[in-house]
Amino acid sequence: LMTRFQVINSIVLPAATLLEQHKAGGEPPPNLNDPLSSKLRLLSRRDRVDPYRVFRRFFKHQPPGLWKQDLNRALGYALSRAAVDDTMNLLPVYWHVTQLMEAAWVVQERAKAAVRPAAALQSA
Repeated sequence: LMTRFQVINSIVLPAATLLEQHKAGGEPPPNLNDPLSSKLRLLSRRDRVDPYRVFRRFFKHQPPGLWKQDLNRALGYALSRAAVDDTMNLLPVYWHVTQLMEAAWVVQERAKAAVRPAAALQSA
């Protein structure tokens, strides 16, 4: 559980950095016919075309520091034996974080696809 939480928690700050880099421009176009895109459960077609829409919504909802606080609070809630905080609604946290992870995956796959042709040219 702790390892999974660390993975989720570790994506918040890099996502903020990716959003800033995106604002500078220069990324490959989307491939909507990619069979791996069927693994995306929560992203809409528009989000697949522009995964940075998810990043903008995520950080519009709240800044990175508050996300980290919410994730730490959710971890404490999950690990406690008693219902310590019954006011915490985990569904929006799950929804936003899962969308963010899917969008980050799309960005990563596009970056890998952009590197492959360049590497093939260098080895030829």
